Amino acid sequence: MLKTSSITEDIFYYFEGLKNNRFTGSFMLEGGTNIKWKFYFRLGRLIWASGGHDHQERWQRNLAVLCPQITPEQLEEISKYLGTDRGYTTLSHLHKQGNPTEKKQLAKLIVTVLSEVFFDIVQYESIENKTISYKTIDDDKLDNLIILVDLEKIYQKTQKTWQDWVEADLTYYSPNLFAIIQQSEKYPQEITRKLPRNLISSIDGTYTLRALAAIGKQEIIDLTTTLLSLMSEGFITFSKTAKNPNISSFSFRKFKTLLAGCSRTKNTTIAKSPPPRKKSKPLVVCIDDSPVVAQSLGEFVEEQGYNFISIKEPMNALAILLKNPPDLIFLDLIMPVINGYELCSQLRRAPNLKNVPIVILTSKDGLVDRVRAKLVGGNSFLSKPVTKDELLATLVKHTKFSK
Repeated sequence: MLKTSSITEDIFYYFEGLKNNRFTGSFMLEGGTNIKWKFYFRLGRLIWASGGHDHQERWQRNLAVLCPQITPEQLEEISKYLGTDRGYTTLSHLHKQGNPTEKKQLAKLIVTVLSEVFFDIVQYESIENKTISYKTIDDDKLDNLIILVDLEKIYQKTQKTWQDWVEADLTYYSPNLFAIIQQSEKYPQEITRKLPRNLISSIDGTYTLRALAAIGKQEIIDLTTTLLSLMSEGFITFSKTAKNPNISSFSFRKFKTLLAGCSRTKNTTIAKSPPPRKKSKPLVVCIDDSPVVAQSLGEFVEEQGYNFISIKEPMNALAILLKNPPDLIFLDLIMPVINGYELCSQLRRAPNLKNVPIVILTSKDGLVDRVRAKLVGGNSFLSKPVTKDELLATLVKHTKFSK
């Protein structure tokens, strides 16, 4: 039976209990639909973690960075020999064959993977504000012991990394996000001035922020901050999924090539800025992750003679709105990754958006929510489901437009 827990309160304490009981098996955490992580124990010692973000990308990325002597041919040969595995079996095989230096590299890799997984869980819980369920599985085992993990050090490292991430104002931006440059042939001077040229060509929605930081040989906080500044200028968007989701496997070979080839060579070609949008009718934007809400609202808004844009990924909203300054914004309050309060606050910090009317949409209708919406810059508040009369009155009030 699943139990509820808070990672920041007692997961590490629970792990100590598994250590004392010399538990062998896995410990599974579930944070929501298709959000799962697994921690593997052998005789009470934590040895490995999987799940959450693409597991193959995580361990192979770190293998390429931390064990540069491992070739794609070597990895392919091991995979043929071992068959399908969860990463740890491959690492165990490399560990048995490796010299002392390689064994230290693999030990560091395991600690890095564990730290990334813990970070993702802490961030998930902080953003979603939901409990995390867990259970132990006795018959889910991994053989061999590569390293004796110091759980306390990993806990301290995770807390420090998360604290630095929050202090950099990156709370709502996962290091597993994919970044995409809006122009693919010529890059504006703002991009070429801030980023290495070879890194720029990799910002195509294929690699996560963690992978891009490795390619660019940059600290991930520094790179993410730079990309956010470019997003605020409309040059970059973020996505929770890869641009080509059909490409399911991480290419170890291609990633190693990018690691070896990245440099700070500058591209001096400057693209002209796109001409400003010509508006004959007011533009209304709806930022809501629900396609049903967006569709129904869009149909009504366009019937009234307005232009309409639906934004389902709140992380991309700022970049889109900077390119297409609207006359009115409908903003959902409860969304994944970044909520309506935080996004509203970000929009108000953009000079050309600070005076655009923002109407908060939510299923909640409490006084506290209304006050908080006002504090972050919301102009008015509509409770779902919104009636056509309410929508029409809101459109007229904030745009002074009629057909």
